[in-house]
Amino acid sequence: HPLIASQEPEASARGAALIALAGAGVIADLGAVPVALGRTYDPQPEAHATYAAARARLERYHALLR
Repeated sequence: HPLIASQEPEASARGAALIALAGAGVIADLGAVPVALGRTYDPQPEAHATYAAARARLERYHALLR
């Protein structure tokens, strides 16, 4: 599945604010709030082995720090 980046510079803060507004009843439908979408990144299956090996190394290093 492709990943679509947000164009919002502070997407996490915006999301938290929208959730708070929805919780307060100010926004009735979060799905109706406009979203600024950015670049789409398509998966690269040929890179999977490289990333899997890097993750395995990271997990080994992390285990050593425990």
